[in-house]
Amino acid sequence: MKKSALQIARATYQPKLPKALKGPMALQEGAPTQSVADQAEIQKLFPNTYGMPVL
Repeated sequence: MKKSALQIARATYQPKLPKALKGPMALQEGAPTQSVADQAEIQKLFPNTYGMPVL
């Protein structure tokens, strides 16, 4: 199958890494979260992630 010029250009494209991601990074863990209403119901729906801290 012959590739079009667009397919060739897409295959050779090298995305550039943003400056913000080039330097050292560290995650900061915030306080645990909760919903404004229906906490018990939402916790049942998302038992593995409800209440996780913000990163």
